[in-house]
Amino acid sequence: MARPFAYNSGSQLSGTAKYGNLTVATSTQNFSGGYGGVKWFNGPDESSGWVLGFAREDNQQPGFIRTDNKTDAEFLSMVNNLPERRSQSAFTDGASAKTWLNANGFWTNWESTIKRVLFLGDAGVSTVASYIESYITSTGNQITSTTAPLGTTYL
Repeated sequence: MARPFAYNSGSQLSGTAKYGNLTVATSTQNFSGGYGGVKWFNGPDESSGWVLGFAREDNQQPGFIRTDNKTDAEFLSMVNNLPERRSQSAFTDGASAKTWLNANGFWTNWESTIKRVLFLGDAGVSTVASYIESYITSTGNQITSTTAPLGTTYL
């Protein structure tokens, strides 16, 4: 099922998130029938690529751009090539790009590619089992890994 979007120059509606004049459904509420006094549109297929949503001021409807694949490289290329980004330093990580997008009236379905893996090891009968947390971040073709001792907390 497609995610509902609306052009909304008014206040944020219950069950939604607002990015500039773009409103995005965040609940399972029925958004048909002009909920909140705005016209709702079904968004694009999000399964095959990263999507950018924005308010089209020219016709007061949502607009969308989508990458061909869900890679960080394609997401960063899409963001860095926006007209609003001209003459600005290119983003090199998705989290910074998403923060900028949201602060500038854009919505995106981009999600971090950070994966958390938990290993349980047993070094022998007299040794307490140990846990190793490994955080792997994939950025383009580079993969970095960090291990942390038991009890380490990441925020």
